[in-house]
Amino acid sequence: MGKFWSHFTPKLGLLMFIGTLGGFLFGYDTGIVSGAMIFVAEEFNLSHGMHEVVVSITLLSAALLPLSVGGMSHYCGRKTLLVISATLFSISSCVIALAANVTMLLVGRLIVGCAIGILSTIGPIFISECSPTSVRGTLVTCYNFSIILGQFCAYVVALIFANVENTGWRFMFGLGAVPAIVQILGLAFLPESPRYLISHWISEGEVSSELEAFEALVQLRPEGYDVKAECDQLKISLRQQGIEKGIFETFGAIVRVKHVRRALFVGCSMQMFQQIVGINTVMYYCASIVEMAGVPDKQHALFYAALITAIYGLVGTISLFLVDSLGRRKLLFISATGTFVGLVMLVISFALISRNAPQLNFTEKSLEQESDSCATILNCNNCALDSACGVCYLDGGSSDTLVKMGSCIEIDDETSEYPDYFSTYGRCDKNHMTSENSTSGLTFSTDACPSKLAPLIIISLIAYLLFFAVGYGPVPWLYNSEIYPQWARSTAVSLATTTNWTFNLLISVSFLSLVDAISQAGTFACYSVFALLSVLFFFYFMPETKNTPLEQIEHLFGLQYEHFSDQNTLETSSADNE
Repeated sequence: MGKFWSHFTPKLGLLMFIGTLGGFLFGYDTGIVSGAMIFVAEEFNLSHGMHEVVVSITLLSAALLPLSVGGMSHYCGRKTLLVISATLFSISSCVIALAANVTMLLVGRLIVGCAIGILSTIGPIFISECSPTSVRGTLVTCYNFSIILGQFCAYVVALIFANVENTGWRFMFGLGAVPAIVQILGLAFLPESPRYLISHWISEGEVSSELEAFEALVQLRPEGYDVKAECDQLKISLRQQGIEKGIFETFGAIVRVKHVRRALFVGCSMQMFQQIVGINTVMYYCASIVEMAGVPDKQHALFYAALITAIYGLVGTISLFLVDSLGRRKLLFISATGTFVGLVMLVISFALISRNAPQLNFTEKSLEQESDSCATILNCNNCALDSACGVCYLDGGSSDTLVKMGSCIEIDDETSEYPDYFSTYGRCDKNHMTSENSTSGLTFSTDACPSKLAPLIIISLIAYLLFFAVGYGPVPWLYNSEIYPQWARSTAVSLATTTNWTFNLLISVSFLSLVDAISQAGTFACYSVFALLSVLFFFYFMPETKNTPLEQIEHLFGLQYEHFSDQNTLETSSADNE
């Protein structure tokens, strides 16, 4: 961080704040969905299927829109796209907050997906292209840290408004418009990306773009810095690299140029691995995972989720100090290895919880029990995992047995609805649970079986997020903003971003189904295999980029596709082009 202060200017500080607000918006939406959707589902009486649609429609639009962002960026610039995305986010926040029906809710979620798709593509590029080489990693990593900060703030907002009846969730979504408006206002005081302006000058021949680029560098570099030399070097480098063109023409060129194609393969693979190790499953379903671990109370589960996210955010600050000193490659390798260990810890913890779950031996006084398939499930954890069943039990409190007189009973989804289900018969049916004579301490849990081993899951989640936050979170976004030549950067980053959101969607919508099919331990075992594969991939295919000017990084991928050393190599292979 010492290097940052030596390069500091007011406009560079404003760039760090306003540029990273896009990451904050990205993180806020991710976190607020986890906290608010419980109340949204109740407000609109959403089925599980519609609940998934409301969440996944954002991921779908966020995955598809970046495909066109590269072409849009070529014509209107980085800064203008950021203004458009922040405007879309503020509009979507208002639409969702004022939603009178499911259709308005879906429209709002669709718009916010478009905003996030643009933000996650252009935000890191804009910061990277404006930053001095020696602090580029720190500044782009701030973007990722702001994602974590947004997620934490979302959980805090959810906790604050959780007890506001009927309208609490509307405030949760509506407050997202505030940072979006701040970003729109702040962008008015920031220059356009100097590299984009010089590229535009080369392609269009507009003298004003050249002058704007020089003025932008003057604002973004400290007093005494040789701006003219950097500007002249950028002109030479960008002329050699070529300029941005239409998305289809650029994609065709990427496919033909071997070293750029290799860079795109590594960049897209990094974004894929970031998602398939399960990070957004943990972020979207953090409260649910804590419930699965044996914390049935939703308020407590939400509190633990906020605590875990806060620790995730604090650890994420470490990467700000390491990414430009330790380097991208070492940092990501350490992070991926630790993420694998954290996932293995989760597998073991969930397996122990399942193995030591209370047995359900209580017999309900009802003939219906004989025809209830749920009644044959004797393991409390297995009963809670079955979407058709719930655990009816007496709370054991602080005693050795948390579940007393427990039984597994079919959920009554005709006269009750999520999240306040009743059983179809027995002590936990609607008649018994709502009567004045209901048994004190009786609980019907459809999501979790109480367990004294729940702290193991929380510790394992913290270990997983700790290692993920250090490198796996920031490096794929930073790396993709660096490794492509100017003519391919926005198109290639668009493709990498689409890869990220596509796998985000696939992993997120499959999580609950996987848990039902192969249990919690089996699901996280799958993620751990992907984490191990990523360790091997980064070890063999990822060159170091620290302290290398953007215009020279592409040459790293001209090397033979073998094990890369930790040292920067700027020699261009004779096989750069087929």
